[in-house]
Amino acid sequence: MKITVHLPALLFLCLSFSAFAQNRQAGLYLEKGNEFYKVRNIDSALYYYDLAVKADNGCAEAYYRRALAKEKTQDIDGAEADYKTAIRISPMPVYYNNLGMIETKRGQQEEAITYFDQALAIDSTYVQALFNKGISYHKLGEVEEACKYVGKARQLGLLFADEYLNQFCK
Repeated sequence: MKITVHLPALLFLCLSFSAFAQNRQAGLYLEKGNEFYKVRNIDSALYYYDLAVKADNGCAEAYYRRALAKEKTQDIDGAEADYKTAIRISPMPVYYNNLGMIETKRGQQEEAITYFDQALAIDSTYVQALFNKGISYHKLGEVEEACKYVGKARQLGLLFADEYLNQFCK
């Protein structure tokens, strides 16, 4: 019996195996980075997140994790770039929410609200974005609007919203 393997089929198998190996390696680097992040060894976490991104530049989770670590080192511009890359790969509410938090820290409340809105467009029940949007409105001096969003977050179960509501929304 003669077995014939066509070159395109063989090439496909090689590329598929290569992609699988690449993704597996990225996953291992991510796991190691997460271990270091949990014990607050941020430099080592960043090292492994960098390796994960290099192993698979299409892995949104690697960019997201690296952005979190960059925020811990005050590399806000780097974190912003990584969140935006993660969004291009796979838009998730948490990525938009975290970009909103970066804008909040910069004092850019209107831009922050835009990002919180994008998170809420994906998941209208994302309580962190609701709460954070409310806080941005508060910082703009729009307490009534702030109470509306913080109240929605509380209705959806965000218990620490009570503190804000009790203080500002009587």
